Amino acid sequence: MISLAQIDYILALKEHQNFQKAASHCFVTQPTLSMQLKKAEEQLGNTIFDRDKTPIALTFFGETILPHLFAIKDGYEALSNQIKKLEGSYKAELRIGIIPTVAAYLVPDLYSSWQETLMDIKLEIVELKSEILIEQLNDRKIDFGIMAGPLTLPKIVEQILFHEEITVFAPEVKSSLTFEKLETMQPWLLAQGNCLRTQMINFCSINEENKKTWNYEGGSIQLLLEMVNQQGGYTLVPKNYIPYTKIEADKFHHFKEKKPVRQIIGIYNERSSKIAYIEKIIRTIQRNKSSQELTVNQSNILPWK
Repeated sequence: MISLAQIDYILALKEHQNFQKAASHCFVTQPTLSMQLKKAEEQLGNTIFDRDKTPIALTFFGETILPHLFAIKDGYEALSNQIKKLEGSYKAELRIGIIPTVAAYLVPDLYSSWQETLMDIKLEIVELKSEILIEQLNDRKIDFGIMAGPLTLPKIVEQILFHEEITVFAPEVKSSLTFEKLETMQPWLLAQGNCLRTQMINFCSINEENKKTWNYEGGSIQLLLEMVNQQGGYTLVPKNYIPYTKIEADKFHHFKEKKPVRQIIGIYNERSSKIAYIEKIIRTIQRNKSSQELTVNQSNILPWK
């Protein structure tokens, strides 16, 4: 059976797709990593990486054993953590990835309470776009992801955290807003990779090929709000973000029937060794947002992709 060190080398090489970078990541020389990889392949009786490809890539055999390598590494980590618990020196490290349009309000809302109530957990929080978040969860770079759903992926557990209404910021419109009115207005979109951009395009039936419909794509909701204030038009804003805009709430329009809603979910690997701590995070989010929960059957849940 291959060693834990060899597993680390394989996973590093899978991540970096380059022998020198993987060796540097593992703090060994490139010849050492190459030798250990060759030994691992001999022990397993199959080639793990296709060295003829640029960059190098996993073979079919390598892809097949990858989940087992992650499971072994998780098992070692769980054993190490249990020993630390018995010694009284353990503090869980939880890496959370969260999409920017949720991080903008959820992190300020909950960070202080997390520090007070989750003293046995060391949190590391990073903003990631949806596709990258899923990729990093699969690669075990993060332990827990918070994004818009719904999502169905093998070996990934999905938990609904809350639903939130999507409002329309269009201050130049004084009366009730209709879809017909939106069609005549300038839409301001987030940049590629943001799921709220896709939701806005689908919900508002925006033709992406019509470049005359907009002339700027922003990197944050706040920037888009400024563009609407200066240039007119509209953009979509999650209701939970409104208090952070410092704009009067009545400037945001709400659809009375079939409100556009996005489902915010938490995702994690089904064999994660940190499920107990992830569930703590889930409960704090659900408690925080429970008073705002919507009647979903009266809403229009927007797909994230």
